[in-house]
Amino acid sequence: IIMPVRLNGSTSGYTELTAPAVAGNNTLVLPTGNGTSGQVLSTNGSGTLSWALPGKVIKVQSFLDAGSSTSSLSYVNANASQFNFTPLSASSTLILIANFNAQIANVAGVNAHSNYSIGESSTAVGSAYTHRAFSGSGDVGLQSMPCIQLSLSNTATTARNFTVMHLVNAGGQTSTVAGIRMTIMEVAN
Repeated sequence: IIMPVRLNGSTSGYTELTAPAVAGNNTLVLPTGNGTSGQVLSTNGSGTLSWALPGKVIKVQSFLDAGSSTSSLSYVNANASQFNFTPLSASSTLILIANFNAQIANVAGVNAHSNYSIGESSTAVGSAYTHRAFSGSGDVGLQSMPCIQLSLSNTATTARNFTVMHLVNAGGQTSTVAGIRMTIMEVAN
């Protein structure tokens, strides 16, 4: 039997639930109780619903740095100093967005590329963005404007230090990062 569930109001009107045309079955388990003001239904991804507060941004902070150049084969900080962010909550998610200008100079005549990542306390923690140069000696990769985004769980209200990091894949190359802007948003869990 295909039909919506219709609940009539006590004096007039109704509320109707209609299932989408999906293959397979879908069972949702409602929470006990009514929740509290401001809460929304949240799913665990397996059909169990619970009352939860919606995530909301509780802090935003932006940082600027001139950047630097490197010929290092290991990740090094591109910032002159680390960006210091102190979360407000010990149960939150940090969303980091880093924008910058990037360029690689290939002076060795090899396939040149540089990688960029977000780092915490001088350790790369984000997925890398790769920037390539032409393969001839003296070639310079086109300047690009990467945007790296990263989401991290936060469990403390102590300061955390973030940077943009970069490296090159072979000797004789130089990676340049300029005009770093990092925005960190803290979202309540």
